[in-house]
Amino acid sequence: MAVITSEPDSRIEFINSLNQYELIYVWQHLQAHENHQPKDVDDLRSIVTTLVFQLNLDINLIKMNINNHVIKEEHLVFLDEKNKRQILYFNKWIKRNFPYTFKHVPEIFKNDFYIECITNFNQISINGNSSSIIEKIQQLNFFKVEWNSIFLDKKASSWLDKNNQEQVQWAYEYLKMKGKIAFDCLVDPTDLYTFVISGIDSLWMVNPAEKLLFIDKMRRAWSQKKFRDDGKTKKPYHLPLTKEAHKQLEFLTQVLNKSQSQVLESMIRDKYKEYSDQMTGKNLY
Repeated sequence: MAVITSEPDSRIEFINSLNQYELIYVWQHLQAHENHQPKDVDDLRSIVTTLVFQLNLDINLIKMNINNHVIKEEHLVFLDEKNKRQILYFNKWIKRNFPYTFKHVPEIFKNDFYIECITNFNQISINGNSSSIIEKIQQLNFFKVEWNSIFLDKKASSWLDKNNQEQVQWAYEYLKMKGKIAFDCLVDPTDLYTFVISGIDSLWMVNPAEKLLFIDKMRRAWSQKKFRDDGKTKKPYHLPLTKEAHKQLEFLTQVLNKSQSQVLESMIRDKYKEYSDQMTGKNLY
């Protein structure tokens, strides 16, 4: 960086005007000189100020770099930092598209996943070069289109009941076993549903046909589990059948190697699925 040309007061005024993302950006680029870990945001600002003066840096050049590389918060309004599902996907999206552009953040932000994601986005490189603000805005627009498609695709997760703890726990373990869940933040055991949905969201990053096949297998696996569990507490029902129907049922038991009740339940379940509303999971009739 070049030697400063501005007055001390103007330098201090400029540094005091920086938001936390801009401060982090400057701090990251000064780590080659000294690795100072701040205690809080005020301390971060103080460290940046000290280094700028010690290294006799040109504020105008810093300002130009910030304007060229740090995305303005007005372009991030569509991101909801309280929407864990969205931020988890944004982080995965960044790492999928720009896997070699990350720098560490100050330790004080290690538990703030949203700030870490925005900081990572500010560091993205395109074709090996630092991306401009225009390129970053364009990439955000790409992300918005992709995220809207995911958010509107209710079919992939409509069969999951957020309030069914048994199902949510099963789904989490299933995705984990299949290697479909990997997070850069700690999984909140009190909110497994969000992490399950996030794991399903990640399937958008693979071939669409592969995604649909995986979801179908997952749903079938859950249905089979429920079928097995329900079989342990079956109630006796007697259905009058004609001799021909009984003969056909007996034939199916031999072909499928299942009991009569298993054959009937399987047929009922398949027909029920066929006439169920796949979008809401509610019976159409």
